[in-house]
Amino acid sequence: MTTLKGHSGSVTSVSFSPDGSRLASACIDSTIWLWDSRTDGHTAAPNCHSERVNSLTFSADGSKIASASADETIRLWDGRTGIHVVTLKGHSGVVTCVTFSADGSRLASSSADKTVRLWDSRAGRCNAVLKGHSLSVTSVTFSPGGASLASASDDKEVRLWDGRAGACVATLEGHSRGVSSVAFSPNGARLASGSDDSTVRLWDGQTGAHIVTLVGHSSWAESVTFSVDGSLLASASNDGTIRLWNGGTGNHIAVLDGHSGRVQTVTFSADASRIFSKSDDTILLWDITDTARPSVLCQKNAVNLFYLDARHSLFLLEKQADPALYGLTALNLENGTIFDTKLICWFPPDLFPRTLAVHPAALTVVVTCLDGHLFLFDISKTSIP
Repeated sequence: MTTLKGHSGSVTSVSFSPDGSRLASACIDSTIWLWDSRTDGHTAAPNCHSERVNSLTFSADGSKIASASADETIRLWDGRTGIHVVTLKGHSGVVTCVTFSADGSRLASSSADKTVRLWDSRAGRCNAVLKGHSLSVTSVTFSPGGASLASASDDKEVRLWDGRAGACVATLEGHSRGVSSVAFSPNGARLASGSDDSTVRLWDGQTGAHIVTLVGHSSWAESVTFSVDGSLLASASNDGTIRLWNGGTGNHIAVLDGHSGRVQTVTFSADASRIFSKSDDTILLWDITDTARPSVLCQKNAVNLFYLDARHSLFLLEKQADPALYGLTALNLENGTIFDTKLICWFPPDLFPRTLAVHPAALTVVVTCLDGHLFLFDISKTSIP
């Protein structure tokens, strides 16, 4: 285990570069650090916004890092050296989200100032200001090919924009309360939105035409996600359930009822035969091979965070009550079976883990704590079950 020291406050976001060689971390102390994940040293001195960093992301080729801040700016950094390239100014409110197009040439940002901005990430200039929302824009996402851009807002609307010119293609109306999440299907043909009105809506991903309203949840829909092949759509809700829908037609398939509180996140396995769902402190692994009779394969309680990597290893931050300690464990999910849970580390009682990330090739696990420390675990030399 290696400890990385530098931040003076709680780390809000941590992200590996696509090739896993670098690690970027952002903190409430307004700093961003870039670390070499192979040598455990920092490759750049801390760079600063003037306020809290809300979002941090690498471009797909790892050449750029974008950070979004409460100081109303987006900053671009060299993804290899960590050198500050340009500060993108224009928003007049907190920047809530930032995302790159698939080719990395464009950057989209959403803000509490009710706008979305489309930037040329190479030239560092704003190409378009996307106006139309009447309240804070909570999230923004590019379609897989980057031709379209979708934004969600507290104003109850989803808007579909031209991903290059920024022109509004369609205003997607129908939700009766704020929209909390949007997601494109992998081929971009469908767009799903989850709302505080307890419904999920399915839209044509190119025209924005309404296809169907998915009714069933009894409280707000927190998140929506498609399976890798787009055949299934899952919605997680404050009512404690996950619902499965046909990703193309929206037909209801199944309700997964097992959590005792709100479900915050839901993740499909690569082959869409399993679902992982997390409530406040519980993670459930579901077998949905037979969608007519979904079943719980495993339940883990007192889980703070979880991460599923490409090798089908599940990493958990679990809390033990007596004595009060957090532990990092790994489980193997090959063939849908969990066995030989491996404890990687117990954290001292004065440390409180906050975020968890895993190297793209599952070589390193990083855990950040409330006091600003980052802990790197080299699992390439360790037998993970």
